Amino acid sequence: ARGYLNLPAPTAHAFFAHPTLGPLYRTGDLVERAGDQLLYVGRMDFQVKLHGFRVELGGVEAHLLALPGVEKAACTCQDGRIVAYLELRKGLDPAAVADLRLPNIARRLEEQGLPAYAMPGVVLHLDDFPFTVSFKLDRLQLPKVAIRTASSASLSSMASLEPATPPSAASARQGFPGTPGTSLQSSGSFRGMDPPSTPLSGTFQREYSLEQLADTYSLEEQGLLRCIVHAFAQSLDVHTIPLETDYFAVGGDAKTAQHAARLLSTEPGFGAVTAETIAQCPTAARLCEWVLRQDAD
Repeated sequence: ARGYLNLPAPTAHAFFAHPTLGPLYRTGDLVERAGDQLLYVGRMDFQVKLHGFRVELGGVEAHLLALPGVEKAACTCQDGRIVAYLELRKGLDPAAVADLRLPNIARRLEEQGLPAYAMPGVVLHLDDFPFTVSFKLDRLQLPKVAIRTASSASLSSMASLEPATPPSAASARQGFPGTPGTSLQSSGSFRGMDPPSTPLSGTFQREYSLEQLADTYSLEEQGLLRCIVHAFAQSLDVHTIPLETDYFAVGGDAKTAQHAARLLSTEPGFGAVTAETIAQCPTAARLCEWVLRQDAD
């Protein structure tokens, strides 16, 4: 091929002049060299930057396809969230179908090693995938979703979704730039049992009232959780955040994670926490467990 007929701009974008081989076509495929072989990784146009991380959507799709019961999988990025579309194998029992919905599917993907920042925030089951006349997946025809995230006033509705259009078919971690932030000490230490200066209202208080917290967690855990919840909420500029809510699912990214880590670094026991730690333990409960393990070691 020499180019697109009477279309100089697309031709210049898709073709380039090799010094010895002449005109070559940019396929958009991403490969890795392994000895004398090239290993296909995915499509370059399927790479997105999310929460400060570069995510290969094809890699997320590969993780989804590895789950039992998944026939086809596709991912898009909408409103800062990964939306996963699944076509399930016919005849799955209800329990197997439920296991392929959030939050169950997130635990399965985590077990496979998919990092938290690449986790789908929305999962839709489709009866059939849309295809073009050339039998390729028609991503433009996949149902769009409108994702409502928490405002700075409350996290009571953290990530609900509604179809933006009627769904006809529907039934690596890189550097973290620093972000300046105030110390937790400026608003008082939350290590003890005293209530934080920022009230724990909204979803957190409904799911985990202070009385329930006392029944479930030790005094040490309560102090750690107060610190983490406050740092997470302050870095996201929200009132509070539930213990089991994924930090990156409600607007967190590499910069805000760095901010949260700086806030926590002023508190005893949190000196080893970094933005990478938050990416690995993206909920307050999991980060609390990580800190306790570090103290034990």
